[in-house]
Amino acid sequence: MKLKSIIKDIQFQNEYVLVNKNDNIFEVSKALAYGTKEKPKKKDKKQFSILAAYVLDGKKPVGLVTKEDIIEIIVKKENIISDLKKIKISEIMTYPFFSLDVNDEIQDAVNLIMEKNFLTIPVLENGELRGVFTVFDALWLLETEEANL
Repeated sequence: MKLKSIIKDIQFQNEYVLVNKNDNIFEVSKALAYGTKEKPKKKDKKQFSILAAYVLDGKKPVGLVTKEDIIEIIVKKENIISDLKKIKISEIMTYPFFSLDVNDEIQDAVNLIMEKNFLTIPVLENGELRGVFTVFDALWLLETEEANL
């Protein structure tokens, strides 16, 4: 079975954010924390469990950044907020990165996420992001398969 057949399934509508390669670390940090680059009003604050921000050059994914990447750069460089506004996300993003295609087999996606110990992998169609496949999706599929035995 191909990823295309399940990518629109509710189980696979994971939270993720898209950022531009020229955005700075401070903007991307807000996007990961709030699900948007704009800080929500206090009463509108939601708890997000966004695993990664996908870095785009136009519509093409060129890298990804996790919360851990940002924490690491802050700790290593002892940056203050004004410094974070000067560093482009493209300077710290992971590239090249693994991706899946909508025509890849689901079992291959599960195997890749488990073998590489990834939390999330972008799913592309014609080079554009169509969704993300996460470790939670892989676990859900494995559990569903086991229940059907």
